[in-house]
Amino acid sequence: MHGNDAKPSRIYSYGAKAPTINGEAVRQQIYDANRYRNNLVAAERERREASLAALRRYFPEVETLEQRLAEATEALEAAIRETKAKNAKARKRVTTDADKDRIKSLRAARKRLTIT
Repeated sequence: MHGNDAKPSRIYSYGAKAPTINGEAVRQQIYDANRYRNNLVAAERERREASLAALRRYFPEVETLEQRLAEATEALEAAIRETKAKNAKARKRVTTDADKDRIKSLRAARKRLTIT
């Protein structure tokens, strides 16, 4: 290339090979690691659920806000789906400025509802 002689490529390969000894112990360790991860995830989910339950108990308006957020998200997703369907039908971008403004305003409305 560019007047230079090509040199042979060096191919390195790395990685763990299958265990030749203590294979069962390795499999058990991997299994235990997966179980540990699953238990950590379950504990985190329980913590989040308890936290959300406490938040709802002390601030009942949170449930209303969550409902409004879900409705805003659904409205935004519906508008995006409609726009994509129009574009797909026309096989090109036919989005109008009104469509873009509608999506932009829906995004802004949803953003106002999110907890930051």
